[in-house]
Amino acid sequence: MKCGDLLSCAVGKDCQSGVCVVGQCAAPTCKDGVKNGDETDVDCGGSCPNKCADLSGCAAGGDCSSGVCTSSKCAVPSCSDGVNNGAETDLDCGGNCTTKCNDTLACGAASDCKSGICLATGTCAVPACDDGVQNGPETDVDCGGSCPDLCGDSAGCLVKTDCYNSVCVGGQCAPASCFDGVKNGDETDTDCGGNSCAPCMGQLSCSSDSDCYSNQCVFS
Repeated sequence: MKCGDLLSCAVGKDCQSGVCVVGQCAAPTCKDGVKNGDETDVDCGGSCPNKCADLSGCAAGGDCSSGVCTSSKCAVPSCSDGVNNGAETDLDCGGNCTTKCNDTLACGAASDCKSGICLATGTCAVPACDDGVQNGPETDVDCGGSCPDLCGDSAGCLVKTDCYNSVCVGGQCAPASCFDGVKNGDETDTDCGGNSCAPCMGQLSCSSDSDCYSNQCVFS
């Protein structure tokens, strides 16, 4: 039987605490280099302030620096363990996780955030149409989607209403042309008039005689 605290001893193995000091068994402490008391590993876990490192012994998540105890061992932090640990900036997001953090969650850099913006307060910003980043429902930087500004030529788009020229082809806003079925560019009506397209026929809109096949622009 091991000797209790304050009883006589010759070596550490004589004592329940595993520590013999000047012939007397010492009470367990969290810095004696021995796993004793209610520690779950050497000088950590249990009532000790120090959390146990990965793969050390544990009884509960609170014993571990990772906050996760699995099969009596402190688990290595992961991006799917439901705990803010490791290099994460918030729960299972940011840092070295592939998942970006949602708006208002903690961040250390813009790359931690879905919005692409980390505020000076250390939180991910809510997307805006004037923040210089393509985020939220925007189809390109600060345009398209729910933004009031329409996207210019070659910018990203999902539908024609994302584009200044009202033509979205292959996910890009197309330049105005005289054959796109839309009144855009300097056309005075759909695919006619202006400086580039053929004159308009019939009672279509015009701004000068040259816009009209009849060479007469009549203003009502």
